[in-house]
Amino acid sequence: MWRRSSRCNGSSACVEVAYRKSSVSGGAGECVEAGLCPHEDEVWVRDSKHPDGPVLRFSVADWRAFLDAVKTGNVATYSGAVQVATGRDGGWVVCHRDEPDTALAFTPREVKAFVEGVEDGEFDLAELASDAKAPGDRPGSTLAGSGVEKASV
Repeated sequence: MWRRSSRCNGSSACVEVAYRKSSVSGGAGECVEAGLCPHEDEVWVRDSKHPDGPVLRFSVADWRAFLDAVKTGNVATYSGAVQVATGRDGGWVVCHRDEPDTALAFTPREVKAFVEGVEDGEFDLAELASDAKAPGDRPGSTLAGSGVEKASV
């Protein structure tokens, strides 16, 4: 499934985003998902447990900075647009610094799979871009072996 941009306004030229999960998640239905929205120059993040729930939207630059913090183990001291509060159990509550009332909660297992995926480069922009919708691709089709789930709104 694909997720359409909230800026569609019923237009047939809507932007659609393909979401990627960490391969470490093993196909579990509880994952951090991220997808590149190339027409809006943003990375969208959602919780696979709630595919129709809130979507956090970050600029490409903010996403890169966050991935760098994850890769270097500096999430606790990172102070960019991606805000992360770590729970006692190691789970994360994630929001955009400009929209603190919209947050996603991830379990320790989800965080571990995401971090391992980040370390393996699975959430790098080049990988997210490779999942972007190709011309003529139809909602409901699959991207074999890509770890991508498509969602539409």
